[in-house]
Amino acid sequence: MTLDDVSKKLILPANLKVDRVANVMFGELQEVNAVEKDGIKFEILASNQILTIPANILGAYTHENVGIRITNNTSRLLQFPRYFSLEPTVMTQDGKSVRMIYPPGRIYRPNEPVCQLVKPGGSLTFLQDISIGMVNDQLQLSVGDRYSGFLVFYINPDIYRLRFTYRSDPLKQCVMVTDGMEISSKPNTWQGEIVTPFLDFRIVP
Repeated sequence: MTLDDVSKKLILPANLKVDRVANVMFGELQEVNAVEKDGIKFEILASNQILTIPANILGAYTHENVGIRITNNTSRLLQFPRYFSLEPTVMTQDGKSVRMIYPPGRIYRPNEPVCQLVKPGGSLTFLQDISIGMVNDQLQLSVGDRYSGFLVFYINPDIYRLRFTYRSDPLKQCVMVTDGMEISSKPNTWQGEIVTPFLDFRIVP
């Protein structure tokens, strides 16, 4: 995918290293931020793991980026779906699920390929927006993008854990919308499901 030009200031815990993906800086948990399946490596990424609560005024939000980087360690050319492929899970430090709501909204139907080709040894990054803000005096965390929609969680100042489930179902996801018609997926689409490790992040005043 093509990334927007984003400049972020990082505040990284001692056990993090810094890497640059296109125009976005990410903190990565060393050794525990990735899983591998079928020769494909999936890494969870974050531009900042400390989110500051903004002022309690209409339209005030703190935004960062989270997502996954997919590395093709096979000898085959593969493609990976973008549309409806990433689902975030947010939990407390003691393993309890955070209350979630599904706000109404339209999902973007792109006039562009929603699968990305990756050569052997190559990688791509799928990003989502993560933001916090006060809505009706309730602190809310939003995670998502225009391809998969946004999930909203009720939170408090605390430490939380985030992970992604990535699902690849080419029969539903690998399409290209052109002039109102959908073109079916190619046969080299990776199929499967993975769950990334958790990434800790802190909500602070």
